Amino acid sequence: MTTAVEWEFTLILDRPLSEEDTRAFDELGEDLGDPDNGSLSCTFGGPGPSSSHCFTPGISLFDAASRAAHAIYQHTGARAVRIEVDEAHRQSLDGLASVA
Repeated sequence: MTTAVEWEFTLILDRPLSEEDTRAFDELGEDLGDPDNGSLSCTFGGPGPSSSHCFTPGISLFDAASRAAHAIYQHTGARAVRIEVDEAHRQSLDGLASVA
């Protein structure tokens, strides 16, 4: 059995979040109402797309990123289009298909 670990990564979203979009974080908390999502924070406003910094448990980086992206989409309608990870997790991206 594979054990879940907490992954740290940033999801880049497909659009800027408005203050209204972030209301879900205010109302439900940084896990958007489900502790299994881990800690999710987001940026809003500004000229570029928003991002969400995540500390999310999962059996793999893909599992954790999928869980976080789903929670963000479900509550804000924004889609994750890119993931950024620090050097310590780069090997976890090997073998993942890239989306163009």
